[in-house]
Amino acid sequence: MRVPDRGRGGGTAPMKRYRSVVEVMSPVAISLRRATGNSLETRTYIPGTALRGALAQAYQEGAGKTSDPEFEALFLQRKVRVGDQRPFGERPWPCSARECADEKDGHSPVDLLLQKGAHQPMAPTCAFPGQGPDDKCGAKRRPLDGFYQATTRGFANVDLKRRRIAHTQIHPEFLRAMTGQFHTSTVLPEELRLEGFIWAEDEAAAYLEALVGEERVLYVGRGRSRGQGRVSVRLREETPEPAERSTKRIRDFNYEAHTIYPALGSKVLFSCSLLSGAILLNEWLMARSMVEPSDLRCDSAGYRPMAAFLRTETLAGWNAGAGFPRSEVEMVAPGSCFLFGHEMAGGERELEYARLAGTLAEVEAQGIGERREEGFGEVAFCEPIHWERAAREGQ
Repeated sequence: MRVPDRGRGGGTAPMKRYRSVVEVMSPVAISLRRATGNSLETRTYIPGTALRGALAQAYQEGAGKTSDPEFEALFLQRKVRVGDQRPFGERPWPCSARECADEKDGHSPVDLLLQKGAHQPMAPTCAFPGQGPDDKCGAKRRPLDGFYQATTRGFANVDLKRRRIAHTQIHPEFLRAMTGQFHTSTVLPEELRLEGFIWAEDEAAAYLEALVGEERVLYVGRGRSRGQGRVSVRLREETPEPAERSTKRIRDFNYEAHTIYPALGSKVLFSCSLLSGAILLNEWLMARSMVEPSDLRCDSAGYRPMAAFLRTETLAGWNAGAGFPRSEVEMVAPGSCFLFGHEMAGGERELEYARLAGTLAEVEAQGIGERREEGFGEVAFCEPIHWERAAREGQ
């Protein structure tokens, strides 16, 4: 028994994909959890659900109503899917990536997804050559957090600047700071550029273009009464990735995986990386943490899970329309990654690469899991980081 597919957009209608560019105009603070206490932290990206809510608020303020066909197409019929907006459009580090705890700049990070899929021992310490000919670093390997960018030397951490602002409550009679009312908040600074994607289908695409126009100023996050959360949004339509390029990405992934780990040579492989959190439910509508082949429409083709690196988060939120908090739910966190494989003879693989590319391209456009219209369930397949920085003997 499978859970009904409630998260997909309008079904099989073609989806237009827009690259969204968000420029921070005043400090932005997106709560990690319900805002309590005197010291608050912020997310390092703008979740799709926050941007979608800001667009809905802008529409209400302009049109003054929420029951017309345009509003329903944009926000109620799941024809528009608003993705997370990440710093400079970069991607989160996969949970399978590890860095040297002592020499994070000098010793290259490694990725362990293929190594785990090949059932090879995974050393908990850095194997980068040390001072002597037979010496190795030996420092602990630790997971990476944040976002990565491709460089000439491989992949490096995105240097994301944040700052902390403070304010205090003034006593109405004595006109001085009230005791115990000093608050600090970490914020994303002005002039930071974030990028992501928005998908729309049917007439909703035209409505979205009209709503945003050449540029739209919105307010996201907390602290709006103090001037925080002002951003500008621009959209640029992008063409889908050509089928040949998708096929090449899968072919390259398999070639490198088979070269690095010959034990994987009898299988057609692909990886699935979560670029945003995913809300996955089982048949009893309880949260689950594993991405299954059925989520990717690959169960009928014989693909099976081979490795996984994941973490979960408790997702909370605020229902602005109803005026009360949303129920908390467990989600699989961004950066979680999974490896799937299927035993197949060598002569059949080229056709399988092309077939698999078409299937996975549809999944990338539609997303997986629940509440996809809010940006949850954004995935990418066969990311180069899994094989270009795969752990090798003696590295």
